[in-house]
Amino acid sequence: MELKQACCADYQICCPTNATPQSLSPTIVASVAMALGGMADAFLYAYLPVNAKVLGLSVIAVGVILSINKFVRFFFNRWVNALAKPLGLKAILFLASVLSSISALAYAFPMPLWLWIIVRIAWGSAYSMFRFSSVQFAQLAPNKSHAIGLTTALRELGPVVAYWIGPMILSLWGVRILFITAALLPLLCFPFLRALPPLKPEIHTPSTTRFQKANWLDTWVFISSFLIDGLIVVGVSISFEIKGNPDPENLLLNTAVFISLRKVFQIVLAPAAGNIIGKFGFRRVFIWSSVTICASLMLLLGNIIIPSLIILFISAAFNNVCLPLFALEEATTESNYNTFTKLASSKDLGGAVGALVGLQLMQSVQHQLLFSILLLLAAITLFKIFKFVK
Repeated sequence: MELKQACCADYQICCPTNATPQSLSPTIVASVAMALGGMADAFLYAYLPVNAKVLGLSVIAVGVILSINKFVRFFFNRWVNALAKPLGLKAILFLASVLSSISALAYAFPMPLWLWIIVRIAWGSAYSMFRFSSVQFAQLAPNKSHAIGLTTALRELGPVVAYWIGPMILSLWGVRILFITAALLPLLCFPFLRALPPLKPEIHTPSTTRFQKANWLDTWVFISSFLIDGLIVVGVSISFEIKGNPDPENLLLNTAVFISLRKVFQIVLAPAAGNIIGKFGFRRVFIWSSVTICASLMLLLGNIIIPSLIILFISAAFNNVCLPLFALEEATTESNYNTFTKLASSKDLGGAVGALVGLQLMQSVQHQLLFSILLLLAAITLFKIFKFVK
């Protein structure tokens, strides 16, 4: 059961290894490396939509830039284990850190769209490697469930810090200093990465690299991720503009703060969600949180932005904790891996599509119509999976 619990983070299943439990150190190092490597990417979601015109980027170009890395993860999720088997987790952590540093450095300079795409592909690959490694190293901890909780918190802290201090650094020293600093941060982990044990995943089943048919639960994950990880993240600045906040600095600050709330609620509420699930069952909590997500869409229909975003992010935090538990009911390791990977791919694909078309939709489609369609799709999907969840 502990191994299954360790597999839950980010819906990525772990492969057994021959390593014996040692300490929390490898988990902490891998998680901190991921947190530092992801800070530049996190701030980009607040920075680009607000500064697109200044950078000479169209709405479509911004959507492509912010979504291409998630499309890469959608395809790469099933192959990162195959890469880690011959290279080892330490090697792919080094590779992920280098790719994240190069990506952050590139953000500091003007680039044509084709170069943006290449840089974002590199970061998408790095993210998959970070995520896989941080979960795998949790197996070396004496208490795997504690290690997974620590991993989740540390990984989310990096983006939160980026959202909070990024606007201040930007206003004081400019965008170039901001992203150059972010590029240097992953390199600080190199001495600690060198001390990691030479851990390699033992199991790689060729069938796990093939895509599996999606079910209604995967569809729910896609729709909710489209809304929360895609549309809302890239489109929140448009919502604040509509509410009458045209000043660029204030707009960037408000956008960054509200995007960071999604991460903060995930960090703070995950332990509480676990306790509530233990008392009421994950299926019941899943239904409650899913219905509340639909209720937040109804508030968005009324242009009640701040309360609806808070409710949406709280509900998503509970929903994210419930979803991996569906995969734990599978009978075999391969079935677990396929279920977790399907959920991860649905989440990445939904966020990618939402980021790709979010700005365009928020600017060209009436908000009431857009959120009405999303509410209808979410309600239909939830109805379809209700019997299974019940």
